[in-house]
Amino acid sequence: MSKNQLTLKVLNPRSRVEIDQVPNAPRIKDLTGKKIVVLSNMGNELLTYIEEAMKNRIRDIQFQKWEWPRLRAGETFREPNLDDYKNIAENSDGVVVLLGISGGSTPRAVLNAAKIEKFGTPAVVIVGRCFQQIARFFARSEGLPDIALGTLPMDYVPTEEDIEELKIREKLADEIIEGMTRWSPQPPKIEVVVEETLEFSGEDYPEAQWNMENFFCSIAGVMGCHWYLLQKRWLTGCLKGPSYFVIM
Repeated sequence: MSKNQLTLKVLNPRSRVEIDQVPNAPRIKDLTGKKIVVLSNMGNELLTYIEEAMKNRIRDIQFQKWEWPRLRAGETFREPNLDDYKNIAENSDGVVVLLGISGGSTPRAVLNAAKIEKFGTPAVVIVGRCFQQIARFFARSEGLPDIALGTLPMDYVPTEEDIEELKIREKLADEIIEGMTRWSPQPPKIEVVVEETLEFSGEDYPEAQWNMENFFCSIAGVMGCHWYLLQKRWLTGCLKGPSYFVIM
């Protein structure tokens, strides 16, 4: 290495992380007459269609939308705590969580589902098509081997026309039933990375930083993360790179 080169030493985000592993909740053999609780922060119109499709498939199935407790009457919702999740799990046979269609809503939806799964109640998360990897990534970060998903064929809240033309209610109803009854976790094979730190060098700080950014950009798809690329130089580099980059 040249004496004139500058080296950046950073923590490796892919190095070994100790997370308590928890199995997914057991699935339900038969949904007939079962009570399904829905946690939803958006997509209420979609929920109406899903409920209709599932009631056409499952005899006497019940749906209840869960209302988060408020701090005081008329105020905003407070953050749910473990007692809330336990209450949901104990008062339902299964839970459907809507809706993961962004880098913010997807982790929140998966967190809700993971907490409920840990109390022994099966959950299915509805996500947009490009958020499947990140949903499963966050499930693993919560200690679950995987999470059951229902997948929209788009990355936004579908319109009424979308729901009808693309038969979305039928698709999601089938995937929710599968996720509640027959689904089993399929955790990905993840390469064990032992290096706790990484080093990136360049003739000066900007070049060393660029080499670091280029490296993390190149493994974004492997890590199951979505990267928001704002720098023109970074974006140009990604466009020349492998086809698995997700550019949003």
